[in-house]
Amino acid sequence: MIYYPAARTKNYSGAELEGVVKTAVSFALNRQLSMDDLTKPVDEKSIKVTMDDFLNALHEITPTFGASTDDLEPCR
Repeated sequence: MIYYPAARTKNYSGAELEGVVKTAVSFALNRQLSMDDLTKPVDEKSIKVTMDDFLNALHEITPTFGASTDDLEPCR
C-alpha cells in the first residue's frame, strides 16, 4: 500500500487535484453538520480534514487522462 499522498495522485491534473481537496473538505464539513438542526451554526475552527477524508475523495475523483498504475503493471 502506498502511504505517500503524492504517489496516489499520479496522472491527476491540477483541476482534478483541486477537486480532491474540495471533496475532502466536503467530507470534513459533513461530519460537523447536524441533520437534526440545519440552522445550528458550525464551529469552523473545529473542522479538521483528515487523511481518511482525502482517501475517500480519491475514490470519488479519478484522473481522466493517463494510464492507471494497475494497467501498466503487467507491462513491467
